[in-house]
Amino acid sequence: MNARIIVLNYNGLDIMKECMPSVVRAAERAKTQCKVSVIDNSSTDGSVKWLKDTFPCVEVCESENRVLCSYNDFIKTVGEDIVILLNNDIKLDERCIDPLTGVFENRPDAFFVASKVFDFSGRKCEGNLTRFFFRGGLFGSEAVSGSCSEKPGLSMQQGFGAFDRKKFEALGGYDEIYLPGRLEDADICFRAWKKGWKGYYEPSSVMYHKGGESFNRKFGAGKSLVINFRNTYVFTVKNLELKYVFASLALAIPRSLYFLCRFRPENLIGFIYSIPMMAGAFRKRKYRLKSRYRDSDLFNMILRGE
Repeated sequence: MNARIIVLNYNGLDIMKECMPSVVRAAERAKTQCKVSVIDNSSTDGSVKWLKDTFPCVEVCESENRVLCSYNDFIKTVGEDIVILLNNDIKLDERCIDPLTGVFENRPDAFFVASKVFDFSGRKCEGNLTRFFFRGGLFGSEAVSGSCSEKPGLSMQQGFGAFDRKKFEALGGYDEIYLPGRLEDADICFRAWKKGWKGYYEPSSVMYHKGGESFNRKFGAGKSLVINFRNTYVFTVKNLELKYVFASLALAIPRSLYFLCRFRPENLIGFIYSIPMMAGAFRKRKYRLKSRYRDSDLFNMILRGE
């Protein structure tokens, strides 16, 4: 079994200088055959020149900026069994590759394998053992208790990490309906689970994440939150059973007005922006006809320790 690390970059020269040495080192020290590529989304800060000059062993693919969807076309051109998808703000422990590929070797139903994730200081653990939930009319995901434990387990979602390439392609990759970003990672993991494929948490693989660098820099915190709410409604209409769709839409206006009274208009704006997208999202529900799990099963699975 072999692997390819694919780093997504947009105007991240400074953070790439900090992170890429660890990525290349981890690939070189893995027992698994592992190549490294970078997809550069039309950076203007000299990222491409620096990469080519500093790491000639790294393949650089220049692409238009489609955020996570930029992975889709590039993955079609590679032949490795496993693709390890990273943001440009991630450092790797030099021993992180082999534990990831080992899970795929032992678990034929694996769609993704998530590492234990710390911040750059190594003191704060982000986890990566996550669950889906539907609460107060909103879909979301969150870290579960023990997400920084040393015990492997199931996990519902990851934003970056290792994926089975063939399963990723079978799902059509990240859905462009969510552009410019947010929830496309939850979407593909949710769809994989509905097919009966699983996500695993492997804490012996360790990564370090700075978090939100490119996206927040481009859109700002307020607009990022609007996009997040918009895509939450789109995700619900596209993916969830109708009882959850009706609950979400019924609570959308009361919830938005509540936050508006607290001078937080992002929910209302996000809901308004989602309305023209709902017909298209609803048409994408066809895949649910072959679902292996009910939505409630997925919302409760980690809590039951299954």
